[in-house]
Amino acid sequence: MSIRMTISASLMIRNAARTLPQLGIIVALLTLVIVASTASHEFRLRDTLIGAVVLLALSYFVFVKGLELQFPLLPKFMAN
Repeated sequence: MSIRMTISASLMIRNAARTLPQLGIIVALLTLVIVASTASHEFRLRDTLIGAVVLLALSYFVFVKGLELQFPLLPKFMAN
């Protein structure tokens, strides 16, 4: 793996972690998966969206329901 890919992946994860409190777990995870998957030369939007929805469902059940972590689901402007 090249240093460029490593730095790019680190920046994407950092940005997702920073946006989680403001955008909620739904938007943050969808953005992370879609942006990260565009780096592949085999990118297909349909496959990416299916993977993102599966990851989102698993993350919701593990972190929010299972571990009872207090992640916001929706962005702040939509939650109120």
